[in-house]
Amino acid sequence: PTLLRAPLGSLESDGNPWSGNAEERTAWAQDVELVSYTEQSEFLLFTCCTHAYDPRNMKIQRSLVRLLDKAGVKWASLGKAEKCCGDLAHKGGREELFNSLKQINTKNLSAVSKIVVTSPHCLDNFKNNYPGLAGVEIIHVTELLQNLLVEGRLKPEIPVAMKVAYHDPCYLGRHNKIYEAPREVLRAIPGLELMELSRHHEDSLCCGGGGGGMWADTPLEERFSVERIKDAIRLGAEALATACPYCVLMFTDSLGTLGKEDELQVVDIIELLAKSIGIETAGTKSIGIETVVTKSVGIETPGRH
Repeated sequence: PTLLRAPLGSLESDGNPWSGNAEERTAWAQDVELVSYTEQSEFLLFTCCTHAYDPRNMKIQRSLVRLLDKAGVKWASLGKAEKCCGDLAHKGGREELFNSLKQINTKNLSAVSKIVVTSPHCLDNFKNNYPGLAGVEIIHVTELLQNLLVEGRLKPEIPVAMKVAYHDPCYLGRHNKIYEAPREVLRAIPGLELMELSRHHEDSLCCGGGGGGMWADTPLEERFSVERIKDAIRLGAEALATACPYCVLMFTDSLGTLGKEDELQVVDIIELLAKSIGIETAGTKSIGIETVVTKSVGIETPGRH
Protein backbone atom coordinates (compact mmCIF):
# COMPACT_ATOMS: atom_id res chain seq x y z
CA PRO A 1 0.00 0.00 0.00
CA THR A 2 1.11 3.56 -0.72
CA LEU A 3 1.00 4.51 2.95
CA LEU A 4 3.62 1.87 3.83
CA ARG A 5 6.10 2.56 1.01
CA ALA A 6 8.03 5.27 2.84
CA PRO A 7 8.34 3.56 6.25
CA LEU A 8 9.14 0.16 4.74
CA GLY A 9 11.68 1.75 2.38
CA SER A 10 13.31 3.48 5.35
CA LEU A 11 13.26 0.23 7.30
CA GLU A 12 15.11 -1.50 4.50
CA SER A 13 17.72 1.22 3.91
CA ASP A 14 18.25 2.70 7.37
CA GLY A 15 17.10 0.03 9.83
CA ASN A 16 14.13 2.07 11.11
CA PRO A 17 10.70 3.07 9.73
CA TRP A 18 11.01 6.79 10.58
CA SER A 19 13.37 7.92 7.79
CA GLY A 20 15.99 8.50 10.46
CA ASN A 21 19.71 8.42 9.71
CA ALA A 22 21.20 5.18 11.00
CA GLU A 23 24.18 7.18 12.29
CA GLU A 24 21.80 9.17 14.49
CA ARG A 25 20.26 6.11 16.14
CA THR A 26 21.70 7.13 19.52
CA ALA A 27 21.03 10.88 19.24
CA TRP A 28 18.33 10.49 21.90
CA ALA A 29 21.03 9.69 24.47
CA GLN A 30 22.71 13.12 24.31
CA ASP A 31 25.06 13.08 27.33
CA VAL A 32 24.19 9.49 28.35
CA GLU A 33 27.06 7.01 28.16
CA LEU A 34 26.03 3.91 26.22
CA VAL A 35 27.98 0.89 27.48
CA SER A 36 28.43 -2.35 25.53
CA TYR A 37 27.06 -5.57 27.00
CA THR A 38 29.37 -7.59 29.26
CA GLU A 39 28.95 -10.33 31.85
CA GLN A 40 28.63 -7.59 34.47
CA SER A 41 25.60 -6.03 32.75
CA GLU A 42 22.23 -6.65 34.38
CA PHE A 43 20.53 -6.53 30.99
CA LEU A 44 20.65 -5.07 27.50
CA LEU A 45 18.25 -2.17 26.92
CA PHE A 46 16.72 -2.41 23.44
CA THR A 47 15.46 1.00 22.32
CA CYS A 48 12.41 1.05 20.06
CA CYS A 49 12.89 3.01 16.83
CA THR A 50 10.12 5.36 17.92
CA HIS A 51 11.94 6.14 21.17
CA ALA A 52 15.14 6.60 19.18
CA TYR A 53 13.84 9.00 16.52
CA ASP A 54 10.55 10.64 17.51
CA PRO A 55 11.17 13.88 19.50
CA ARG A 56 8.33 13.28 21.96
CA ASN A 57 9.39 9.72 22.73
CA MET A 58 13.09 10.61 22.85
CA LYS A 59 12.33 12.64 25.99
CA ILE A 60 10.62 9.61 27.53
CA GLN A 61 13.63 7.43 26.74
CA ARG A 62 15.97 9.93 28.41
CA SER A 63 13.78 9.93 31.51
CA LEU A 64 13.97 6.12 31.54
CA VAL A 65 17.76 5.91 31.51
CA ARG A 66 17.95 8.55 34.23
CA LEU A 67 15.66 6.34 36.31
CA LEU A 68 17.91 3.35 35.64
CA ASP A 69 20.98 5.31 36.64
CA LYS A 70 19.20 6.55 39.76
CA ALA A 71 18.49 2.91 40.68
CA GLY A 72 22.13 1.97 40.14
CA VAL A 73 21.29 -0.42 37.32
CA LYS A 74 24.17 -1.70 35.19
CA TRP A 75 22.45 -1.62 31.81
CA ALA A 76 23.99 -1.94 28.36
CA SER A 77 23.16 -0.95 24.79
CA LEU A 78 23.87 -2.03 21.22
CA GLY A 79 24.39 1.64 20.35
CA LYS A 80 24.40 2.38 16.63
CA ALA A 81 24.40 -1.35 15.86
CA GLU A 82 20.76 -1.48 16.99
CA LYS A 83 18.24 -2.35 14.26
CA CYS A 84 14.44 -2.30 14.23
CA CYS A 85 12.78 -5.46 15.54
CA GLY A 86 10.92 -5.57 12.21
CA ASP A 87 7.38 -5.35 13.57
CA LEU A 88 6.13 -3.23 10.66
CA ALA A 89 7.68 -5.56 8.08
CA HIS A 90 6.16 -8.58 9.82
CA LYS A 91 2.67 -7.07 10.06
CA GLY A 92 2.94 -5.42 6.63
CA GLY A 93 3.74 -8.64 4.80
CA ARG A 94 7.36 -7.88 3.85
CA GLU A 95 8.58 -11.32 4.83
CA GLU A 96 12.04 -11.08 3.25
CA LEU A 97 12.74 -7.77 4.98
CA PHE A 98 11.52 -9.13 8.31
CA ASN A 99 13.68 -12.24 7.97
CA SER A 100 16.70 -10.09 7.20
CA LEU A 101 16.18 -7.97 10.32
CA LYS A 102 15.47 -11.09 12.36
CA GLN A 103 18.78 -12.61 11.27
CA ILE A 104 20.73 -9.47 12.22
CA ASN A 105 18.98 -9.05 15.58
CA THR A 106 19.29 -12.72 16.49
CA LYS A 107 23.02 -12.56 15.84
CA ASN A 108 23.37 -9.39 17.96
CA LEU A 109 21.12 -10.50 20.82
CA SER A 110 21.30 -14.27 21.19
CA ALA A 111 24.34 -14.10 23.51
CA VAL A 112 22.52 -11.75 25.92
CA SER A 113 20.87 -13.26 29.00
CA LYS A 114 18.17 -10.61 29.50
CA ILE A 115 16.70 -7.94 27.20
CA VAL A 116 14.53 -5.07 28.42
CA VAL A 117 12.44 -3.54 25.63
CA THR A 118 10.80 -0.13 25.65
CA SER A 119 7.98 -1.01 23.26
CA PRO A 120 5.25 -3.66 23.52
CA HIS A 121 5.72 -4.25 19.78
CA CYS A 122 9.38 -5.20 20.28
CA LEU A 123 8.32 -7.36 23.23
CA ASP A 124 5.79 -9.30 21.19
CA ASN A 125 8.06 -9.67 18.18
CA PHE A 126 11.08 -10.93 20.11
CA LYS A 127 9.04 -13.28 22.30
CA ASN A 128 6.79 -14.75 19.64
CA ASN A 129 8.49 -14.37 16.25
CA TYR A 130 12.18 -14.86 17.07
CA PRO A 131 12.82 -18.58 17.70
CA GLY A 132 16.54 -17.79 17.93
CA LEU A 133 15.91 -15.82 21.14
CA ALA A 134 13.98 -18.60 22.87
CA GLY A 135 16.63 -18.88 25.59
CA VAL A 136 16.78 -15.15 26.30
CA GLU A 137 14.63 -13.52 29.00
CA ILE A 138 12.69 -10.64 27.43
CA ILE A 139 10.75 -8.22 29.61
CA HIS A 140 8.96 -4.93 29.10
CA VAL A 141 10.23 -1.83 30.84
CA THR A 142 7.13 -1.63 33.07
CA GLU A 143 8.01 -5.04 34.50
CA LEU A 144 11.54 -3.82 35.19
CA LEU A 145 10.32 -0.64 36.89
CA GLN A 146 7.91 -2.64 39.06
CA ASN A 147 10.80 -4.88 40.15
CA LEU A 148 13.00 -1.88 40.95
CA LEU A 149 10.22 -0.43 43.11
CA VAL A 150 9.71 -3.71 44.97
CA GLU A 151 13.45 -4.00 45.57
CA GLY A 152 13.57 -0.45 46.91
CA ARG A 153 16.03 0.69 44.26
CA LEU A 154 13.55 3.35 43.16
CA LYS A 155 11.61 5.32 45.78
CA PRO A 156 8.89 7.68 44.52
CA GLU A 157 8.36 10.25 47.27
CA ILE A 158 7.20 13.44 45.57
CA PRO A 159 3.37 13.51 45.33
CA VAL A 160 1.88 13.69 41.83
CA ALA A 161 -1.67 14.80 42.61
CA MET A 162 -3.50 13.78 39.46
CA LYS A 163 -6.37 11.62 38.31
CA VAL A 164 -4.74 9.26 35.83
CA ALA A 165 -6.52 6.83 33.50
CA TYR A 166 -4.34 3.97 32.27
CA HIS A 167 -4.64 2.63 28.71
CA ASP A 168 -3.65 -1.01 28.08
CA PRO A 169 -1.58 -1.19 24.85
CA CYS A 170 -2.64 -4.14 22.68
CA TYR A 171 0.75 -5.84 22.50
CA LEU A 172 1.41 -5.42 26.21
CA GLY A 173 -2.05 -6.46 27.39
CA ARG A 174 -4.08 -8.71 25.12
CA HIS A 175 -1.13 -10.28 23.33
CA ASN A 176 1.23 -10.76 26.29
CA LYS A 177 -1.07 -10.57 29.33
CA ILE A 178 0.92 -7.85 31.12
CA TYR A 179 -1.72 -5.85 32.95
CA GLU A 180 -0.60 -5.39 36.55
CA ALA A 181 3.03 -4.25 36.22
CA PRO A 182 2.16 -0.82 34.76
CA ARG A 183 -0.68 -0.37 37.23
CA GLU A 184 1.57 -1.26 40.16
CA VAL A 185 4.04 1.40 39.03
CA LEU A 186 1.27 3.98 38.98
CA ARG A 187 -0.07 2.86 42.37
CA ALA A 188 3.39 3.36 43.85
CA ILE A 189 3.32 7.09 43.05
CA PRO A 190 2.06 9.11 46.04
CA GLY A 191 -0.89 11.40 45.40
CA LEU A 192 -1.81 9.73 42.11
CA GLU A 193 -5.37 8.45 41.71
CA LEU A 194 -5.47 5.54 39.26
CA MET A 195 -8.68 5.36 37.23
CA GLU A 196 -9.96 2.62 34.92
CA LEU A 197 -11.38 3.46 31.51
CA SER A 198 -14.67 1.89 30.48
CA ARG A 199 -12.75 -0.53 28.24
CA HIS A 200 -9.67 -1.96 29.93
CA HIS A 201 -7.54 -5.08 30.40
CA GLU A 202 -8.49 -7.65 27.71
CA ASP A 203 -11.32 -5.35 26.54
CA SER A 204 -9.06 -2.34 25.99
CA LEU A 205 -9.66 -0.30 22.83
CA CYS A 206 -6.70 -0.25 20.41
CA CYS A 207 -5.05 3.15 19.82
CA GLY A 208 -5.08 2.40 16.08
CA GLY A 209 -1.30 2.64 15.59
CA GLY A 210 -0.33 -1.00 15.17
CA GLY A 211 -0.14 -3.00 11.95
CA GLY A 212 0.80 0.06 9.89
CA GLY A 213 -2.05 2.17 11.29
CA MET A 214 0.52 4.68 12.55
CA TRP A 215 1.04 5.80 8.95
CA ALA A 216 -2.60 5.68 7.82
CA ASP A 217 -4.54 8.88 7.14
CA THR A 218 -7.64 7.70 9.00
CA PRO A 219 -10.69 10.03 8.97
CA LEU A 220 -11.18 11.76 12.33
CA GLU A 221 -14.53 10.10 13.02
CA GLU A 222 -12.99 6.63 12.53
CA ARG A 223 -9.93 7.00 14.77
CA PHE A 224 -9.81 4.74 17.82
CA SER A 225 -7.40 7.22 19.42
CA VAL A 226 -10.09 9.93 19.31
CA GLU A 227 -12.56 7.63 21.04
CA ARG A 228 -9.95 6.86 23.69
CA ILE A 229 -9.37 10.56 24.39
CA LYS A 230 -13.12 11.05 24.75
CA ASP A 231 -13.29 8.04 27.12
CA ALA A 232 -10.66 9.58 29.39
CA ILE A 233 -12.31 13.01 29.42
CA ARG A 234 -15.73 11.53 30.19
CA LEU A 235 -14.15 9.64 33.08
CA GLY A 236 -12.86 12.88 34.55
CA ALA A 237 -9.18 11.97 34.17
CA GLU A 238 -6.56 14.69 34.07
CA ALA A 239 -4.05 12.50 32.27
CA LEU A 240 -4.19 9.49 29.97
CA ALA A 241 -1.18 7.29 30.72
CA THR A 242 0.16 4.46 28.62
CA ALA A 243 3.28 2.34 28.19
CA CYS A 244 3.75 2.27 24.41
CA PRO A 245 5.41 4.86 22.13
CA TYR A 246 2.81 4.30 19.39
CA CYS A 247 -0.01 5.00 21.83
CA VAL A 248 1.74 8.17 23.00
CA LEU A 249 1.93 9.46 19.43
CA MET A 250 -1.60 8.47 18.46
CA PHE A 251 -3.19 9.96 21.58
CA THR A 252 -1.10 13.14 21.50
CA ASP A 253 -2.05 13.73 17.89
CA SER A 254 -5.77 13.16 18.51
CA LEU A 255 -5.69 15.34 21.62
CA GLY A 256 -4.37 18.19 19.51
CA THR A 257 -6.80 17.50 16.67
CA LEU A 258 -9.71 17.69 19.11
CA GLY A 259 -8.31 20.84 20.72
CA LYS A 260 -8.57 19.28 24.17
CA GLU A 261 -5.03 20.02 25.43
CA ASP A 262 -6.43 22.07 28.32
CA GLU A 263 -8.60 19.19 29.51
CA LEU A 264 -6.22 16.24 29.35
CA GLN A 265 -2.55 15.30 29.14
CA VAL A 266 -1.07 12.28 27.38
CA VAL A 267 1.81 10.81 29.35
CA ASP A 268 3.97 7.74 29.60
CA ILE A 269 4.19 5.91 32.92
CA ILE A 270 7.94 6.52 32.85
CA GLU A 271 7.38 10.28 33.00
CA LEU A 272 5.06 10.09 35.98
CA LEU A 273 7.48 7.90 37.92
CA ALA A 274 10.42 10.15 37.02
CA LYS A 275 8.51 13.18 38.29
CA SER A 276 7.74 11.50 41.61
CA ILE A 277 11.39 10.54 42.06
CA GLY A 278 12.59 14.07 41.33
CA ILE A 279 13.96 13.60 37.85
CA GLU A 280 13.17 16.78 36.00
CA THR A 281 11.53 16.66 32.59
CA ALA A 282 11.04 19.63 30.33
CA GLY A 283 7.47 20.82 30.04
CA THR A 284 4.86 23.49 30.29
CA LYS A 285 2.21 21.84 32.45
CA SER A 286 1.85 21.44 36.20
CA ILE A 287 3.43 18.01 36.42
CA GLY A 288 6.35 18.96 34.22
CA ILE A 289 5.51 16.86 31.19
CA GLU A 290 5.63 18.36 27.76
CA THR A 291 2.61 17.67 25.58
CA VAL A 292 3.52 18.27 21.95
CA VAL A 293 2.24 17.06 18.62
CA THR A 294 5.41 15.76 17.00
CA LYS A 295 6.40 15.13 13.44
CA SER A 296 8.32 12.00 12.68
CA VAL A 297 11.77 12.24 11.17
CA GLY A 298 11.18 12.74 7.47
CA ILE A 299 7.64 11.39 7.06
CA GLU A 300 4.33 12.51 8.46
CA THR A 301 2.32 10.43 10.90
CA PRO A 302 -1.48 10.37 11.33
CA GLY A 303 -3.22 13.70 11.17
CA ARG A 304 0.05 15.67 10.96
CA HIS A 305 -0.63 17.59 7.76
